[in-house]
Amino acid sequence: MLIWACVLQELILILVFREIKTTLKAEGVTRDRESSAVSPKPLQGYGSALLWVILLQLPSVLCALLPGLPRDHPESYHSFMWNNFFKHIDISPENVHILDGNAPDLQAECDAFEEKIKAAGGIELFVGGIGPDGHIAFNEPGSSLVSRTRVKTLAMDTILANARFFDGDLSKVPTMALTVGVGTVMDAREVMILITGAHKAFALYKAIEDGVNHMWTVSAFQQHPNTVFVCDEDATLELRVKTVKYFKGLMLVHNKLVEPLYSMKEMGAERSQSKKPYSD
Repeated sequence: MLIWACVLQELILILVFREIKTTLKAEGVTRDRESSAVSPKPLQGYGSALLWVILLQLPSVLCALLPGLPRDHPESYHSFMWNNFFKHIDISPENVHILDGNAPDLQAECDAFEEKIKAAGGIELFVGGIGPDGHIAFNEPGSSLVSRTRVKTLAMDTILANARFFDGDLSKVPTMALTVGVGTVMDAREVMILITGAHKAFALYKAIEDGVNHMWTVSAFQQHPNTVFVCDEDATLELRVKTVKYFKGLMLVHNKLVEPLYSMKEMGAERSQSKKPYSD
């Protein structure tokens, strides 16, 4: 399904809330966490409950990184995730699983990562973007569509794109990555792929209108039972007009279905606020 970026927050809340209801009920977690999950606030507003979804089903996983960079390097994925996400939410460091690009045996590190995913019961919700060439995680064009977590050589386009993080010096850009495979992501119960900008319009076309092709790894998700593509208007420039109109029509139907739910939630919140504390 194709969804426009303007409803991204709403969509994430709906998907996450559905998983939270099941997870929290099974784990006996209090209602407070459940209600905080659907708060339409910035990250801190529902980060706590969001983490319960990720961590009770699967400890939070960073699915790709560049090997050789120290963990505290400003351009390492470890630093990026801690500075932009993990430090803003109540997550214990031991519950964050990030591939170690400095491990003595990189393939053994990848194999162990797959085992951790399996032991946790699989990935509940995978959220990721793509490159202009349609790669997801670091599964570059030509990757096997049944691949697992592994060491991957980066394409020159990806190296050039990453050079901006290293002051434009190509000699400093890692040429390999540790990444989950296409098959690893395909095993996730739900997948959300974010595609924005005109420079990724052709990749979106390949993802949903063209056939499945290992040169466009994102196209594999045509065969996933629960994948949502979230895009902006610019990303649809290569799509057929009929395709765009079709998905916009689905969005209208979707909005009609969810608006009453939001109205009921707002009315319930107003009633709870209007109640006076019990007194003799």
